[in-house]
Amino acid sequence: MAQNPIDEVVAPFDGMDLDQDDSTSMRGDSASTLLPIGRQTRRERRRAEGRKRVERIFGDRMKGKRGDAFVSTEEDPEKKLFRAIEHFPETLRTGFKTGVSFHTVKPIEHSIAENLCRNLSLRGTLGGDSARLFAFARTLVSQSNNIKSYYPTAKYEGSFDERRKFFFQVLADRLVVAKLGGGVPPRRWDRNLISRQTCEAMLNAFAEARVAYLRMDMDDGEKVVQEGTYTKKVTKFIKELDQWISFIQKLENKEQQGEDHELADAMGDLGMGNCNEPKRLRCTEVDEHGGVTVRFISPKKTELTTRYGLVPRDIRKIEASALSHIGLRPSTVLVHLFHLKVLVQRDRALIFDDATSMTSRDNFLRDIREAIRLRDTTESEAAAYQEEDKTYSQPRASFEFLALEAVLSSVVSELEVELEAVRRPAEHVLKSLEYDVDRRVLLNLFGLSGKATWVAAQAELVLTAVEDVLDWDDSLAALYLTAKAGPDGRAKTADDDLTAAEMLLGSYYNALNEIVQEAQSLVSSIRNTQESASAILDANRNTLMLLDLKFRMGTVGLATGSFFSAFYGMNISNYILEYNWAFAGVCGTSALLTVVAICYGSSGSPVSRLWQMEQNIEMKRLGKM
Repeated sequence: MAQNPIDEVVAPFDGMDLDQDDSTSMRGDSASTLLPIGRQTRRERRRAEGRKRVERIFGDRMKGKRGDAFVSTEEDPEKKLFRAIEHFPETLRTGFKTGVSFHTVKPIEHSIAENLCRNLSLRGTLGGDSARLFAFARTLVSQSNNIKSYYPTAKYEGSFDERRKFFFQVLADRLVVAKLGGGVPPRRWDRNLISRQTCEAMLNAFAEARVAYLRMDMDDGEKVVQEGTYTKKVTKFIKELDQWISFIQKLENKEQQGEDHELADAMGDLGMGNCNEPKRLRCTEVDEHGGVTVRFISPKKTELTTRYGLVPRDIRKIEASALSHIGLRPSTVLVHLFHLKVLVQRDRALIFDDATSMTSRDNFLRDIREAIRLRDTTESEAAAYQEEDKTYSQPRASFEFLALEAVLSSVVSELEVELEAVRRPAEHVLKSLEYDVDRRVLLNLFGLSGKATWVAAQAELVLTAVEDVLDWDDSLAALYLTAKAGPDGRAKTADDDLTAAEMLLGSYYNALNEIVQEAQSLVSSIRNTQESASAILDANRNTLMLLDLKFRMGTVGLATGSFFSAFYGMNISNYILEYNWAFAGVCGTSALLTVVAICYGSSGSPVSRLWQMEQNIEMKRLGKM
């Protein structure tokens, strides 16, 4: 008779010996009578509790649930869905940090959020939910642009609302096929997994978030959120979203005035829409108090010549030049070092965002804000100390030197990061080549050699630009922009004290020189290793060629002996077959000829001549190629 599953599982609790310290403890009822009443009650109680616990776990498992004693407890899917809906606004704000802003967009309705969270399998985790939402958003905007012909226009005869519903219904079907259906058309589906109301609400939400971001970019002051990274996928998503916004605005035929006109210009300036007008420069301006303002320079660049005192050739350098340099003008210092292009004046600094990497821009803003904060703190402490000691005075740090120091600090930091990114894998590859010369490792080394050479060249260009200013006192004097705008209006000359500028540039000159020396040393090590590996490979190739030639000469010797013995085996009448020594004589002569041919061919002279002939043939072939 089969045993009950529960009895089978809880059997150890009935027979377990819980009193190991008592030698009279035995299995069965007869043993329980030998124990004291208190211990017997305690053991029976433990058995009963263990049996109930296992029965409960086994019963839950039979019902399809998971017990804690067997596997880890899994959270209810409905709870995960509820948490995803609850965290949906936060997921939108944190998951879309680049090009859009959901901070001022009205919240998504609960029914829309529930439909989206349920069908995208969102579980309330910011990382996974953000990735799924971004993939959904890309598909949503892309499919919207693909079926723009279905969207109702003013020329279409019929109900506008009905055509609009039809458009979003087609969009929902395409989304289900693309994201949830695995490419299978919804022929037998009773309902759409993603409703048309969800598609309409989310498309409008992303459009409003994009508009909010562009208007926030045009406002004065700092950004509300930190800018994310413009990857290829993000850039494509923003371009397609701008195309959709432009399409809707053209259909509505509204005259853009005020903010709407500025919004259209901003979309063209960012290069994300279909604007055919000349692209304007997007810049970030930092004032002497640390305030940040996003500005857009007109396509004619007249603002740069009038407001910042530049000449047209400086504008060409800003747009097209890739060489590091420091340009000195009467009221402006144009700094282009590595990936950073900045205009520095006595009370503000202008960063060209289009020509500056995001890392350099963030490092510069961080450094200059920190420098301004330290300057203000030092001035407040000096003012407090001056109240006690009237003779105490401390000069105020000029803004142009704070900005120039922030530029140099950002450039040095980024060059160090670039050099470290090349040096670590290069050292690992060089160390591995000490033990074995591998083809894949050599290919990696060739790539690292190019990167190291590029870093060394960029660092040397920056070093040369700083050195050009350090070598001339007139250039150092031109850096004192605040002195020109002082009460007396007297500019610094080469005869004045230029210690501050010289010490500032000199300290970073030494840091840049160290980076150049390290980069050149790394390039030299890589090239030496490449030459050593090439020499080793050449030696191996020569050895293989010599071995091949020796085998060829051995083959020639065997062919010579075989050629002589072939006469003996010819099917014609000959008189040598009549002698008893014929076979031995022919074999011996063939062997002798073979040995003579091999010995002669293995000597230095024939092998060298054959080798030289092959080298000449190879050189001619390469010359024709």
